[in-house]
Amino acid sequence: MKGMQEIITEEQRIMTLKEISDLLDINHNVALKKAKKIAQTEGFGTIIEVDIVYNDKGQMISTIMLNKRQSIAVASILNTALLMKVIDRWMELEQKESKFQIPQTMGEALQLAADQAKQLELQAPMVEVYDKLANRKNDVSTTTLAKQLGVSAIKLNRWLKAKGFKCLFKDYPAAKYADWFNVVSDVSAVGHEFTQCLITPKGQIEIAKRYDK
Repeated sequence: MKGMQEIITEEQRIMTLKEISDLLDINHNVALKKAKKIAQTEGFGTIIEVDIVYNDKGQMISTIMLNKRQSIAVASILNTALLMKVIDRWMELEQKESKFQIPQTMGEALQLAADQAKQLELQAPMVEVYDKLANRKNDVSTTTLAKQLGVSAIKLNRWLKAKGFKCLFKDYPAAKYADWFNVVSDVSAVGHEFTQCLITPKGQIEIAKRYDK
């Protein structure tokens, strides 16, 4: 059985192809075509397409998310000589993750919870803005994910509700799967306020793994 720390770090171990192409100094569009081709190889696993902000001007680019195994496989095809850059980057990410210490006693767990609660309280004003703006950059709509899975948005939404991932009568996430979704408020071009239930990168991965046409 995997320990708590292993589960936490595995879920965080994602690298975008944009980051890989930047590390290898390769044109992203060229890299994307090659990556999609190798992704068709048996055993490669599921890839998720996402739109991300890639510069300080807020410009978006479509890329894919890869786990450690997939990113190393893709990098080896793109540029074998510079593959070590990607491996070094993974080592850097994993070293940062290893600094997180799982509480060993009830006292340590309570202290950690208290510290985190205090931190969240201090950051609350900033977090509200961040959730509405920065946190949305890798989220996608149900329509976008449905298209990637080869089904209609209506069918995917029905499946999400039937499986208990979303509430039956509202377009809101079930409490247990809150981190799979991000409900945001927005304003249309004509000034109409509306809410939208976007799917987070984690939700995209988990739904893609579980969805069966």
